[in-house]
Amino acid sequence: MADVITLREKMVNIHQKSFAKDTNIDLAIKNAFESFLNQDSDKTAMSLVYYLDDQFKKDFKGLSEAEVNERLERVIKIFRYL
Repeated sequence: MADVITLREKMVNIHQKSFAKDTNIDLAIKNAFESFLNQDSDKTAMSLVYYLDDQFKKDFKGLSEAEVNERLERVIKIFRYL
């Protein structure tokens, strides 16, 4: 799941820097992620839940509240595609 989150961030960064936030590119990215993630939406949702559970158990310890919120926001953005 971390790879999917990283891929989304890369696509958004390319979109913002290279395509001047073109709405057609934005829509294409949105449609691509929705199509990919909804091929097996139950499995995707469970993977996100397990990923978050793992983050809470291991990776969130020692992080500031702002860092935790930033990471949670990344996951929420993926949930929105489902």
